[in-house]
Amino acid sequence: TELTYGGFLALGDGTVGRTGGLDAVGFLSSVEGDLEVGPGPSRLGGITFDDGDVSIAGELSLVTWVGMDGGRLDIDGAQVDAGRFVSMRGGVIVNHGELVFGPDSTGVECWSGFDDRKAFINDGSIRFASNYRSVVECPLQNHGSIAIEKGRVAFTGDSPAPQTGSISVAAGALAEVFGDLELGAGSSLIGPGEVLVVEPDVTLGVRPGALFAPAALAFEHGGELRLDADASVGRIGGPLNPGVRSGAGTLTITGQGNDIGGLRLTGPGRTVVAPGATARVAQAVEALAGHSLDVRGRVAWNEDVTLGGGAELTVAGALVAEGRAAAPGSEVVAPEPVAILDAGGGRVRVVAGGELGATAGGIHVAAPLESAGTLFEQGGGMRLDDAVQTGGSTRIAAALSGRLSVAGGELLGTGAVAAEVVNSGGTVRPGGLVFTGPFVQSAGGRLLLAVGDVLRGADIALGGLLRIEGSD
Repeated sequence: TELTYGGFLALGDGTVGRTGGLDAVGFLSSVEGDLEVGPGPSRLGGITFDDGDVSIAGELSLVTWVGMDGGRLDIDGAQVDAGRFVSMRGGVIVNHGELVFGPDSTGVECWSGFDDRKAFINDGSIRFASNYRSVVECPLQNHGSIAIEKGRVAFTGDSPAPQTGSISVAAGALAEVFGDLELGAGSSLIGPGEVLVVEPDVTLGVRPGALFAPAALAFEHGGELRLDADASVGRIGGPLNPGVRSGAGTLTITGQGNDIGGLRLTGPGRTVVAPGATARVAQAVEALAGHSLDVRGRVAWNEDVTLGGGAELTVAGALVAEGRAAAPGSEVVAPEPVAILDAGGGRVRVVAGGELGATAGGIHVAAPLESAGTLFEQGGGMRLDDAVQTGGSTRIAAALSGRLSVAGGELLGTGAVAAEVVNSGGTVRPGGLVFTGPFVQSAGGRLLLAVGDVLRGADIALGGLLRIEGSD
């Protein structure tokens, strides 16, 4: 059956062995009624199915495009180099076989009309290998497998129903999320390629039982990644990264060169920079509503981090400030301090072996801090609003201000100490430090003074036994 130059085929119920529909001059061929295409090679192109149900059992070559203006198109056979499917005012396209969008294909489009009558359902396998950007504009129901082997595929239709199938993204390929997409139990979004959440009002949801593990993840103009299951990415970030990471699951970042700047981390979940991973904070970061940010790798810290709503920052690796760049046109040349701010209920923990400090510009930790690791500054000073050191060391190169309780470990270095310091169980080695603020030495602490050390201008309260040791 061929409609070569346009025309209209009206069917109540029709059955043909195979069909062709290449429209050489651009007119739309039209088929109305139910049509069953049996086994054998078939060709379609430039054809519109007006309202009936169409099923194709054989091998189908889609030369240009096929439009659905109602009804349902079932593909049961192998699809060779699909071009373009269009759901117009309505229409459901269902793949039960093997559907291949080849080099010249553009995917599945949904035009304006009755959105509740449109869907793209995959119960088989789909491969995207186009030289162009392919689209899936209709609401997606993926219960089979989708492989993005080449180029980029934009999922633009809202798909709130949980997906149960798999989506894989090959190296160099890109999955763009323009509409809501929910990964349900048994589904996956994985591969060595990249996932890009594009629009600010879009949510990519990962429900319990789903697997989310792409090599790369980025946010372009906003959007939200909601994780209610544990997930991992090799790399996160991009030139724009103002996204939201919510949910109760754990997101583990495993690769090199990440950028977590601009992210808003919220909900009871956990975001982990894994051991061996590297990241930077190039834009301000917020952690709110009980979220936990764990730094187990190495993070370069150039903008403020805000903790609120019971959020916690744990440093088991290294969180090192490199100084905030001066604003354009500013007369300030030296790097400016960066801060960990407290928006209410936040706290910071540096565990044994962890490092929190600054190589330039200095740091300010406004949130309550407990450290068993290393606190340091190598220029610009350190301000600790409410800090308890239980082990490790605090090393000063320029200045220390705020309040520090030394319950364990050591305080040492050079520079001015205007902070209120209480040594209740640690060791203070003044050396090149000049204490100008209140200093309280309790019985459980140790103060090691070399002959010639001078505590200039400080009020000193000493409790317990003061023992002076020396030789010659």
